[in-house]
This record gives sequence, C-alpha cells and structure tokens, in this order.
Amino acid sequence: HHTETFTAMILPKPAAKWVAASSFAAAVSYADRGTSAIAASGILEELKWTESELGGVQSAFFLGYGLTQVLGGLLAESSSSRGGNSRRINGGNDAYRSVLPTSIFLTGVATMCFPTAASLGGPMLASVDRFALGVCEGLLLPSAMSGLSSLVPSDRRGTASSILIASCYLGSALAYLSAYIIFSLPPEDPISHWSSVFYVNGLLAFVSLFLFRDEFDMPRLLQPESFLENSGTSLQTPTDDNIVGESRLQTILSDARDVTMATLSSPSGRAILAAQFGQGALLYSLASWGPLYLERIEGAAAASSVATVASTVAAAPGAKVAAAAAAASLALIPAQLTQAIVGVGVGSTSDALTKRIGTATTRRILQATSGVVPGLILWYLSSPSASSGVDQLVQPAFLFGVAQTVSALSLGAVSVSHLEVAPRNAGTVYALGNVAAAISGAGTVNICGMLLESGGGSDFSVVWRLVATISIIGSITYALTIKAEPDIFIKSDKECQV
Repeated sequence: HHTETFTAMILPKPAAKWVAASSFAAAVSYADRGTSAIAASGILEELKWTESELGGVQSAFFLGYGLTQVLGGLLAESSSSRGGNSRRINGGNDAYRSVLPTSIFLTGVATMCFPTAASLGGPMLASVDRFALGVCEGLLLPSAMSGLSSLVPSDRRGTASSILIASCYLGSALAYLSAYIIFSLPPEDPISHWSSVFYVNGLLAFVSLFLFRDEFDMPRLLQPESFLENSGTSLQTPTDDNIVGESRLQTILSDARDVTMATLSSPSGRAILAAQFGQGALLYSLASWGPLYLERIEGAAAASSVATVASTVAAAPGAKVAAAAAAASLALIPAQLTQAIVGVGVGSTSDALTKRIGTATTRRILQATSGVVPGLILWYLSSPSASSGVDQLVQPAFLFGVAQTVSALSLGAVSVSHLEVAPRNAGTVYALGNVAAAISGAGTVNICGMLLESGGGSDFSVVWRLVATISIIGSITYALTIKAEPDIFIKSDKECQV
C-alpha cells in the first residue's frame, strides 16, 4: 500500500500500519459525508427541495455524528488505553481495530441508500438517512485517535494526528473529483445522474475494508456483541446476559459522565470544546454550502471555460446545472489538496516548533491563525466588493480556497491537544470536541439554509459573517486558555497519582 509505505518512513512500523489504515478509512468517510453537498444543485432541481429543506437534511448528519462520538471513544478505549499496547489482532484487546471497520462499513451502506431515501421519502426520509450516516461515521475518528494514542510515540503524535486528519481533506478532494467526472459525462449517460456520486463514494468504504483487512479485526466486526465483551476491565465473567449487559451499559455511561465532567471542569478541556465549536461552524459550513456558493457565484462563468462541460449546457434539461456543478467541483479540488499538504506539513512542523518555542505557544499560534484568518476572508467574501476585483488574488474562488487551506493549521493545534492534556482518555476527549463541532455544525448549516432561502438562494453575505464570527471567537478562546500538559483527570486518574 502506498499510504502505508509513506507513513512507515516517518513512524514506527506498527504505528505506520494503523495510521495508513485509519487514514484511508477517514478519507473515505469524508468523501461519503460530502456527497449531499456536492449533489446539492441536482437534488434541488430534480426533487424540488428548498434551500431550507436541504439545510435540514445536511444538518441531520451532524446531529447523528455528535451522538456517537463519545461512545466511539469509550468503546475504542475500553481495551486500548487501559489494556496496554497489545498488537494482536485476532484474540487481542485492541477494540479500536473493530470499532473503526464497523463504522466505515455502515457508513458505506448509509451513503448508498441516500438516493432511494431522498427520491421516495423526500427530505424527511433523507434526513433519517443522513442522521444514520452521522451515527455510523461518529465512531470512526475517535477510534482512530485511540489507536494513535496506543501505538504512536509521544514525540510523533503531532505528525501522526496531522496525517490522519489531512487524509480527510484528501477524501473531500476525491469526492469532488468523482463529481467532476460524473457531471462532465453527456447528460444522456445514466451515470451522469447526481445519484452516482453517492454510489461511487459509498463503494469506496468496502474497498478500504478489503485493502486493510490485516489491520482490522474483521472476525469481531462480524460479531458485534463482542465489542462489549472487553469493555470495563473490572467486569467478571458473564453469568447472566441481561445483568451483564446492564452492567456494561452502566460502565459506559459512567465513564462518559466522568470524562465529560472532567473536560468541562478543565481550562484545557473548555479550550478544546471552544476551538472545535468554532471549527465545526467553519469547516462544516464551508463543506455543506461551499459547492453551491461557487456554483451560484462563479459556476456559470467557470463552466464556460471547461470545454467538455460547457458543450453539454444546451444538450438536455438540467445540463446547465450539471455543468456548473462540475466546474464548482473542479474548482474545489486544489483547495482540498493544499489543505492535505499543509495538514501533513504542519504536523511535523509543530513537533519541531514545540522544541523551540514551547508546546503551548505553538498550539496557540497555529489555532489562532487557523480560525481568525479564514474568518477575515469570509468577512471579505460577504462584502459587495468581493466579486468585483479583476486581480486573480481577490477572486472569490481563490479566497475561498485560501480560507480552507489556512484552516488546516489547526491540525497542529486543537487536533493534537487531546493527546497532551488527556493521554489516558484521548479518544473520548477528542470525541467530546467533535460533539461540540457537530452541535455547531448542525445548527450553523441549518441556519445557513434558512438564511439562504430568505435571501433568494444566492446571497451568502449574512451566512459567511455568521460563520466567520463563530470561528474567530472559538480560536481566540482556545489560544488564551489551552495548556500543554495533562489537565483532564477523571477520578481514577487522580487516585493513581496519590
């Protein structure tokens, strides 16, 4: 595997294998989650939805995504962070090796079900599908992070974490590329239909399971009840299924409560939540409404410069929409690739900077930059002068890409902090941060849809100002309060220190 070869150059072999497997799966999951935004114009035209209805459908994903974040972290940590560094796959105690493939398998299924749900059940059933997608995908990154915490040396965690999160951007680029190819096909070709975006990207989930089957605990994937067999190290051999099941559930809920309260009571915990809340509003809004923004602001003009796309505009009903969608997808690919490159680079750079200027200073500078600069760009894009410049550097598409690229600097900040301030519960604290991001994303994406509908569908000024404000506040709060040493302790941690 090329991904595995790359990671092996900068990480120990066991860690490199897990980073490669989890990164590929994360890329696929991000491709799957971006499908509804990429196909937005086709859905709006064919199914006659409003922007508000589309916003509700897209926000349903984030509600489900936030719901299983903590569960994913707790299930993955039930054996990895408390049970040592077992590397055995079959018969071992690395629960994250089962949680992650289960997540990506169900993510693929939910993605491929969306076209049918949307066509037959309208926004209501489509929302149920996206909610289910979020529930399934919410398990993935916390389990991946739990694996990193267990396998990656402390001085390389910034690099490993940045590779994992950067792969998400590559997944988005892959989704945009597939959309460009699909929407560039002749309108009479059935594959050119917007539903193909969901089928193609959904199938990639099963490809990832096949490619990295040696890293995933596939036998346990086929026996979901075994997820809970190792959760809660104090549990005795089950004698009554009902009693044991209730005990395990109580253990999970108790752990979730303890880690949540410890995170909320810690300055670093609140800093992570604030930063992720801001990041959620920024990244999820850009991902959900960015394609439609570029289609409606610049899509028609861009499409005319792409000969294979523009030639289809007059060929059939809906061809103009497909041309604009193809052009917008093409315009978004460079930004995603740049984000990934910056993301990988910022991981190793931040590891080096921490040795020169200190860990806390490094995290603060990178996070402040990642939230404030994109916020200022969005404020500019909301102004009337944003679309009137003649120089390429002030064109909306270029600036939109810059905002996305700069946001990747957070991979050297908040995306690493949980490994430093909560090493024993890194996956769960990361999950809580994602819950904050999901809450912010769900609310912001939904509100943005309402604002767009009230503004005629093409006025993004209020939308971008709202997103920018939340992003700036979240990053500044993090920069003022984050620490660089363990700062989140549950009761058992404190007892161990006595």
